[in-house]
Amino acid sequence: MRKRWKLLGLMVVVLGATTFAATQYFPSRPLYGHRGPLPAITAEERALSSSLRSHVEAIASKPRNTGHPEALEASAQYIEAQLAKLSLTIERQTYSADGQTVRNIHTTIGRLVPGVPTFIVGAHYDSAYDAPGANDNGSGVAALLELARLLKDHQPRRHRLRLVFFVNEEPPHFLESTMGSAHFARWIAGREKVRGMISLETIGSFSDQPGTQKFPPPFSLVYENKGDFVAFVGTTQGRPLVNEALAVFRRHTSFPSIGGVGYRFIPGIDWSDHASFDDLAIPALMITDTAIFRYPHYHKRTDTPDKLDYERLSRVTKGVERMLREIVD
Repeated sequence: MRKRWKLLGLMVVVLGATTFAATQYFPSRPLYGHRGPLPAITAEERALSSSLRSHVEAIASKPRNTGHPEALEASAQYIEAQLAKLSLTIERQTYSADGQTVRNIHTTIGRLVPGVPTFIVGAHYDSAYDAPGANDNGSGVAALLELARLLKDHQPRRHRLRLVFFVNEEPPHFLESTMGSAHFARWIAGREKVRGMISLETIGSFSDQPGTQKFPPPFSLVYENKGDFVAFVGTTQGRPLVNEALAVFRRHTSFPSIGGVGYRFIPGIDWSDHASFDDLAIPALMITDTAIFRYPHYHKRTDTPDKLDYERLSRVTKGVERMLREIVD
């Protein structure tokens, strides 16, 4: 009898923990949005796939960070050249790190009308250690460059949209004062009302095979072990933005997607530039393929351009474009 009561008590605890996890950490229903075969790829997505590959190969074929300053500068110049081709105004935020002058690069879409709130989409262009960083984060930079092209003539009615290429996201700068997004977040928060921020972080690896996806607890209690989705991830204070962005993405794009929010002690929750905005109580999230929880080449020399799935990266990029048009309009 005592054993039976213990078992019943354990079941109550597990049920309670699962219910808490479902309400606290998994804000989206259904869990994956789209399931089943993807729609046929469009001609636009196929062309976009080729452009994304070209960007990743140009930016992320060698390590680039303050330990490899020449490659870091070459990537910055490539980004600026691509924005110039689009006739977008290039703005630079320079500062000193590791005895070097480094810079964030940003451009604005929409009118600079006083009182109009700002929405930010960013991606970091440095890589970790000796990794070429094709997925982390050449994929995010490539997507942001293509979003600049796709949105350059858009005139949002309710926001201005700032696209920002951050320097120094990776160690030893991560979550330190020399982190590029930390500099930008402090600067923009003192000048404009920021409605929200989205970080494009490691978004080019996908697999339909079981066993290709891991999760930290409590997410491992719920989601499948197949790495075929894109994730919208934020802290608990970012919950409304995660819910909104994911719902809009799903409304316009048939692609597996999940949403998760959690406290920052959960591994992975704050592993990108959105953390710098979260620090200032600005709603923020990252869109990611979950990086180390899926991608075996994370922070390794093998993170090279040939490892990415450019067709699915193009679907995600086009989906983010559609999402942004609704959110900022």
